[in-house]
Amino acid sequence: MGAGFYEWPSAMEEGSAYGMGPTLLATAVAFFAGYAVIAWLMRWLTRRSYAPFVLYRIALGGLTLILLATGTLSEFA
Repeated sequence: MGAGFYEWPSAMEEGSAYGMGPTLLATAVAFFAGYAVIAWLMRWLTRRSYAPFVLYRIALGGLTLILLATGTLSEFA
């Protein structure tokens, strides 16, 4: 949302590839898509557990540590 407010003046300038219509449409689509995904995730979490998320985070953390230890991934990249 902050980036949207920051970019709004430049999107409204004359000669910009974006106008008010496409910007408002994109904002509305992003709002409804985000709302739908959050609603779905909340319903999913009330019926199931956090286990897939926990396993994913542990696996990703382990992979990151391995890549850092082998030098494949730089900590400053």
